[in-house]
Amino acid sequence: MAEYGKYLKAARLKSGLQIKDATDKLKITKQTLINYESDKTEVPFGRLQQMADLYGVGIDVLTKGEKLEAKVASFINRKGGVGKTTLCNLLAVAFAQLDRKKILVIDTDSQRSTMQLSEEGVHENIEIAFIDFDSNMPISDLLELLEVSKGKFDLIFIDVMGSFSHAEATATIMFKSDYVIIPLEASDLAMGSTFQTLGMLPEIAAKRAQRELGFTPIGIHNKSSHTKESRSVSDLNGMMGLKLLENRLANRVRYKRMMSFKQIPFSFEENDEFLALFEEVKKVVYHG
Repeated sequence: MAEYGKYLKAARLKSGLQIKDATDKLKITKQTLINYESDKTEVPFGRLQQMADLYGVGIDVLTKGEKLEAKVASFINRKGGVGKTTLCNLLAVAFAQLDRKKILVIDTDSQRSTMQLSEEGVHENIEIAFIDFDSNMPISDLLELLEVSKGKFDLIFIDVMGSFSHAEATATIMFKSDYVIIPLEASDLAMGSTFQTLGMLPEIAAKRAQRELGFTPIGIHNKSSHTKESRSVSDLNGMMGLKLLENRLANRVRYKRMMSFKQIPFSFEENDEFLALFEEVKKVVYHG
């Protein structure tokens, strides 16, 4: 009998699924999954394919233990001040603290907000790097960093420079990203910049598809209100392939004031709206 139970378990844990989550989705009993993962029961090929689809990996990863590479998510919007850095850092801390994922955050923004925040302390599951395109660091430095980091981390977050001042670097980052996370605000200025950002998505998606790579643009309403103007953000869902999340933040400024790389800036008792957003982001990143 083939013995690859340890690879099945590793892929499940890497996908963020607990045993009950996996058994519910696979429609099998807890004991059946335990038997699969302990090599007590042979896994039928059809079931193996279901597990591969659920965990977001190829069958070879489940049977041969091929290295699971980190997923890359870039946070981007041509309009500055819409909260991409705040979202990037909040989600990094949440994945590190709540999901025990190893996270690399790459700061490419000339304001160095991420680097400055890291000087106050960093969670044990987070590492920070800085790529300074304003000092003419070559794109090859970023590509090399991504290459050596994909096997060391679960997730790589890239805080993309604002204003797209380095167009080639921005396009390269997007091409190397499995997910592009776009914070959305409803003001005319922010929406205009967002349309410019969205306009880049089809070409990136097509280039990644040529290499059989997935690509998911994610929109997060980052300054929600009940005004007619704000509700217009909903019209962006599906535009240029954008997946607009249902959960949103009403007041991102509050998070920016309390932001820390050591822990999420609120208690669980608060039932904070960010927790619902985090769960939705996690679901999209790990399960499509």
